[in-house]
Amino acid sequence: MEYKPLFPIWGEETYKKGFDIPYPYGVMVNFYMQDVDISITNLEVGFKNPNREVGPIPLDSIVVFDVSSSKSFATSFRPDIWIFPFLNVYGLFSVGKNSTTIKLAEPIPIEAVTDFNAAGYGLGFLLAGGIGPGWITMDNNWIWTYIPALKEPVKVQNMSFRFGVTKQNEKNPERNYAVWIGAFRQRLSSETKGSISVNELFPDVDDNLADRIENGWDEYLSGINCGGQFEHPACKLDPLVQDIIDKLRTDEPISQTEIFYSMNKAPVKEWNLIVGAQYQFNKKWQLRSEVGFLGTRTQFLLSMNYRFLL
Repeated sequence: MEYKPLFPIWGEETYKKGFDIPYPYGVMVNFYMQDVDISITNLEVGFKNPNREVGPIPLDSIVVFDVSSSKSFATSFRPDIWIFPFLNVYGLFSVGKNSTTIKLAEPIPIEAVTDFNAAGYGLGFLLAGGIGPGWITMDNNWIWTYIPALKEPVKVQNMSFRFGVTKQNEKNPERNYAVWIGAFRQRLSSETKGSISVNELFPDVDDNLADRIENGWDEYLSGINCGGQFEHPACKLDPLVQDIIDKLRTDEPISQTEIFYSMNKAPVKEWNLIVGAQYQFNKKWQLRSEVGFLGTRTQFLLSMNYRFLL
């Protein structure tokens, strides 16, 4: 085979030296799932409805979070090109869903789940090389994900290292399989700003929710002095809590009460272990899968790749 097109640069020379490099152009469809524990800090909350507006109020001295979590399901389209035999650049376009579970430990032990659709785009590069009988890659990308409830996109940086080996089929040189092990790091933009209605925050209201909120809130306020020169920040939040309790008890719609917030959130641990495998049917078609575990994140990737010459 001859690499007559421009890309990859030095492709023909590399192939003549005995390296079976992939076709330069490709399109990949990925299905991705992830479940990650997140920490939340620097929370500020305010609220507004037709009758009043309060905040934002710093709540770090009031609120204590348990470990929260975020689940994501995404399908992405990834066009790429090998610029050099060792450098691949690519774009990412994705759609999916996100479900975030916020667990509050104090002042009221309560759990809230929010579900959102998401869409994003990104770009990245991959460096590849051989080491002895195996190969090593470093993959780095940046993704901007848009969620309707947030004012700005969530910026995510993914970086991974993989070391693997490839075994060629003796009867069909174009057919092979590869296995690898590596490490994956995910880093989020720390500050998140957005708004959510109370209906969205508590979509499944049960008969005891108002009582649980009131009892927990009253117990917390019992040790606080509301009034005077040095009023506790929780006192400013009390109108919002009472408004929610009243509406829950009277079945009055609470969709007009909107909570706006800002917070810093990040994975509890950025790194985890990954293992994967790929089966190449021929030079054009490859099927791959990868799982991640350990740390505080689990993930699964399934992808189909089509490569071609121009």
